Amino acid sequence: MISIIGAGPAGSYTAYLLAKTGKKVQLFEKKKEVGKPIQCTGLVTESIKQFLELKKEFIKNKITKVKINSKNNSTTFNLKNPELVLNREKFDKHLVNLAIKAGAKLHLAHKFIQKQNNQLIFQTENGIKKIKTDILIGADGPGSNTAKLISKKKRKYILGMQAILKLKTAPTTYQVFLGKSYGTFSWIVPESENKVRAGTLSNNPRLFKEFISKLNGKITEYQAGPIPIYNNTKLQKDNIYLVGDAASQIKNSTGGGIIYSLSSAKILANSIIKKRNYQKDFNKKLKKELMAHKLINKILKRFKDKDYDTLIKFCSKQKVKNIIETADREKPLKMLLKLLLAEPRFILFTKKLFL
Repeated sequence: MISIIGAGPAGSYTAYLLAKTGKKVQLFEKKKEVGKPIQCTGLVTESIKQFLELKKEFIKNKITKVKINSKNNSTTFNLKNPELVLNREKFDKHLVNLAIKAGAKLHLAHKFIQKQNNQLIFQTENGIKKIKTDILIGADGPGSNTAKLISKKKRKYILGMQAILKLKTAPTTYQVFLGKSYGTFSWIVPESENKVRAGTLSNNPRLFKEFISKLNGKITEYQAGPIPIYNNTKLQKDNIYLVGDAASQIKNSTGGGIIYSLSSAKILANSIIKKRNYQKDFNKKLKKELMAHKLINKILKRFKDKDYDTLIKFCSKQKVKNIIETADREKPLKMLLKLLLAEPRFILFTKKLFL
């Protein structure tokens, strides 16, 4: 029996991949309903289509332009492949339904407490419940209890804060704001011409409040959640595995994790089915990309406003724009190499690593 804790995209997709091969899978979710509350901007690249077919009902909007703003400069990229704004509730529920149809059994309102030998202990509405298992997979988010069974290493987080606003905007343009007053960065993602998702990646709530207040839109909802920072996380110990946010499989440069969660789920399922080493398979296929995002984030954290102005100046060159507009940002290493060849002055920013 394989038990998966957490019915978000990572857990549900792992359950689906394992169950469809005939594995006995149980999927446990602490909430009473999958997909709520929403704690994600839901913006993904078309790379998601490598994993599953997206129905129109899962897509709120398509983004064809990205406008990057600094204190004194801005530039706009016309994307070759549109990015997608997901309806996360419907998307998450679809993944769970795929797992169930493949044979996985879903248990709602089951909060994982601890593991004792081969038994898992849950808090349910009817009290404590014990369930036997052979394999335990933690997909239980940033504050993963499963992760504590693998490593006691203290994790670091950054807070993603977002508001849904009624605000007139260009419906196909995603805006990013860079600078010290925006935290790691701030964003405006349109759901339509009259509705946006706007937020800030920062541990300083004041920056979020200031950013939202400047938009002068009518707030209809607040969303927030901690985002784990990837730091070469240990992914397995004996018959216990981690995937998704529980494994800190997050792009440190943007805080995004849906694509990497699905990629990691695929690696994990394959490792279990073929009795391979998950850590080694993950390191071979995805670790370098996540470390590249970590490096980008480390450099940007040391930027001043004038550095962001210079960055956007370089990015405004047509040969640089051509690369960014066609690149797969899920694979930053390849993109970074092309950017350095097109604009060698980008190398000047690496000195930030040694400050």
